[in-house]
Amino acid sequence: MSLIFLFVCCQAAAKVSIRLCYEDKHIPPFFLGNGFDVPQENPGATIEILRHLETQVGGVQFQFVRKPWQRCLYEIKRNRVDAVIASYRKARQAFLSYPLNEDGSPDTLSSISRLGTCLVGMTQLKTAIHERSYPINLAVPRGYSVADSVGSDKYTILNTDSQSDAFELVLKGKVHGTFGLCQVDGKAVEAFPYRKQLAAVYPPLDISFGYLTFSKQFKALHAPTAKALWSMLSTSELHHIYIAYINRQSYPGDTQDSSRTPTKVPWQVFD
Repeated sequence: MSLIFLFVCCQAAAKVSIRLCYEDKHIPPFFLGNGFDVPQENPGATIEILRHLETQVGGVQFQFVRKPWQRCLYEIKRNRVDAVIASYRKARQAFLSYPLNEDGSPDTLSSISRLGTCLVGMTQLKTAIHERSYPINLAVPRGYSVADSVGSDKYTILNTDSQSDAFELVLKGKVHGTFGLCQVDGKAVEAFPYRKQLAAVYPPLDISFGYLTFSKQFKALHAPTAKALWSMLSTSELHHIYIAYINRQSYPGDTQDSSRTPTKVPWQVFD
């Protein structure tokens, strides 16, 4: 009898380990810090949400690893990691398992983020849009899919190596604008550098959804776990977590000396 009890206890205590890969760049409010280290405190809103899921869905434990984004995709294709946070792309269904509706479309209610992206710039941007002075020049970091949401007949895209470079070009008046996070779950926010000097143009050009996705192998082996996590996300209010990070995060341009920004901000999203 004691052996049976021990076996049952061990089974109950066993947890499904999920090795999740996320980008190694500082991308507030989602991921904070640069490099391969995963911050224990203030890791970013997305990581806070995943840690919170561990407390809501029994038998789950996330193990976070940080790599360049393309490397994360490379690893999950080969089942070297189990999960990534990704937007929906039809081509990615070949190697990623998304939460889906019965008709095969992505279940946006089960997304981990619902974000609006606006054009961001100084007065010349709004003037150009109002006067329809096309083409409007935009600086956009390479690989940003949101650039596809603007027509090539009205906008000229200048690719940059980073978001910082894009904002620098806007401030110097070299381009009209760039893109910035301006909405979370339908609520207006100013989550972009130099938000005191720049303004967002509403409505958002793009509404994007981020999903907790799994490798095909993990989903096949742990389908109940994947479904439980997606179900919990569909019933959770997440916007306040992102907004808390946004409101407490210092961005370049928030202080008089915009070249100096705090590297650590002491806050806790979850009690």
